[in-house]
Amino acid sequence: MEKDKKELNLTDVFTALWRGIANCFKACCYIIIWCLRYLYRHKWATLFFLVAGIVAGLGHYKYRDPYRSGFLLNIPAIMPCYGVEYVNSLQKNIDSESLAEFLPISEEDASKLKKVKAYYVVDCGQDGNIDFVDYKSKYGSDTIINTWSRNRFQVEVYTKDEKCVPVIKDAIVKKMCSLPVFADSWEICRKEYEERIRVFRSALLTIDTVEQKLYSMDNHAPSFYSMSTYDRREYFSENRVQIFSQDRQYLLDRIGWAERHYHDELSMGPISSTMPILYFDKDKSLPLCIIGSVILSLFVCILLCLLIENRRKIIDFLEDKQTI
Repeated sequence: MEKDKKELNLTDVFTALWRGIANCFKACCYIIIWCLRYLYRHKWATLFFLVAGIVAGLGHYKYRDPYRSGFLLNIPAIMPCYGVEYVNSLQKNIDSESLAEFLPISEEDASKLKKVKAYYVVDCGQDGNIDFVDYKSKYGSDTIINTWSRNRFQVEVYTKDEKCVPVIKDAIVKKMCSLPVFADSWEICRKEYEERIRVFRSALLTIDTVEQKLYSMDNHAPSFYSMSTYDRREYFSENRVQIFSQDRQYLLDRIGWAERHYHDELSMGPISSTMPILYFDKDKSLPLCIIGSVILSLFVCILLCLLIENRRKIIDFLEDKQTI
């Protein structure tokens, strides 16, 4: 019996919900039909506001706010401050006709670029993971701990068309790669890492040779061995190196780190971009702008017509309120 009551109550709940949804739908349909009939009765006013809505939609689409997009640039061979300063200097040439000559882009794409700005990005753990963009430069070298990323920075562009953002990004990267300050630094850093890998591998080979020589002796293997021809800049004390297993592991780790940095970052050039472009603004298409403006203008038309038709009643109502 209780089970039947529970099922009956649940049925009543769904029935009431369905009736409520149906009544809301009927009310919306009634309001839309009433608005269409009311607009039809005021044809001239409706026609005027319809044309005004279309014109307003076209004007809003033409003079809309620029699209905001952003992308990360990798700069492995030099400090990001040089890249940030260079990108920010592009803003001076945006309003001039020489932007198409300054960047390898067409005049049509250059005319769509309205603003470009570079920002530092914060990497709190210095582990390569970007935490957030430092829009106000609060975490720079003047703070207690410099948390800016050492090899990345953010570029944000404001354009009239989102389709030209990849072209502008590639043009900025190509132009920066051709500049001597970035190209020369990248070449020097690349040769430095090649030399570093060579030195580490030579040290690893030296340790293997020394260990084989020590353990081939009849007596117990000494803890230290004199090495006069080895570069002692890394982990040597005076002229001796201690032969332990952690020495070999340390060199293997350093070789792996240097090779990863060389192949993953330096191999892509002085400036590169591996992350996808972020589009912060929604697409504002022409049909959506016109439809929104027309709906708003027709709504204003209904309000004005109602106000004009009932102006006498409104005036009488306000006069009665004042007398009271």
